[in-house]
Amino acid sequence: MVKINTRWKTAEDFNILRGSSIWTKVKYFWRKGWIEIPVIMASTPLVLIGCGVAGFTVYYGLTHDLTPKYYKTPRIYRPDDPQVQKIRYTSAFD
Repeated sequence: MVKINTRWKTAEDFNILRGSSIWTKVKYFWRKGWIEIPVIMASTPLVLIGCGVAGFTVYYGLTHDLTPKYYKTPRIYRPDDPQVQKIRYTSAFD
């Protein structure tokens, strides 16, 4: 029976960068990524922008009333009209 010792490919890189700052490690792996996987590294800013837009869309949808406004013109009802009790008041400031 043979024992196989597998290590991550970046283990040697971590030994090289041991004791350096986080920023130095990020720069090193960013440059190494451009050499090894340039397509993924080039699409990273697009993914980050897309995640930001999606996050803002979810935030906006949860914090605002997005029900469609069916009537743009005001309607006038009689005070004794039975539909007056069904009117719901919504304000843009709520």
